[in-house]
Amino acid sequence: MADLVDLYKNLEGNILFHAKLKKLKYHEGKVYLNTTPLVNKFILTGDIVNLRYMSFMLPGRVVGKNNHIIVNVFYAGEGRLGERSKPRVLVQKEYSFAILLKIENVFRSFSPIDISEGGFSISLPNSAIVSKFMNEELDFKIMGREELLGVSGTARLVGIMEEGPNSLKLAFEIDVDDASSTKIRLYVINTIKRLLSGT
Repeated sequence: MADLVDLYKNLEGNILFHAKLKKLKYHEGKVYLNTTPLVNKFILTGDIVNLRYMSFMLPGRVVGKNNHIIVNVFYAGEGRLGERSKPRVLVQKEYSFAILLKIENVFRSFSPIDISEGGFSISLPNSAIVSKFMNEELDFKIMGREELLGVSGTARLVGIMEEGPNSLKLAFEIDVDDASSTKIRLYVINTIKRLLSGT
């Protein structure tokens, strides 16, 4: 099965153009995609587009177009004045870590589902302790990955998703200092690069 990337561009008249394109390769921050007659018609060199791949979406600029298109990816929104999009990546098993949330003065360990510079999601087996997260700013820290060593701040519950009878996903918004934000951003960028390059 082909490795597909969704490409999005807003056209004149507020029309959304969406194409599923085969990822040909990823090299030095650039994604090479196949082209189609409509892509050739609507996507121009210099255009700002959005790419969705696996679980994340990234903005980028089309920097080349011929038999394929080349999109220079903006990790975490670089290159777009005033924009700070925060891509969210799934935490891969081989690069996992623990999130410790302070509940009733005790840090409890949770497995993250995904993370971004703006927040994270955790899984819970049941709803027994959900009320302890409601309307609270909880201290948190990340343990278990050297590149995230020292990341800490506060987390606030912003979403609850019941995925099944014994499966909950809780989404948190985080407030961290610049050093922690940079470590998370680098973790996310490195994860994106690994996923795009297939390593």
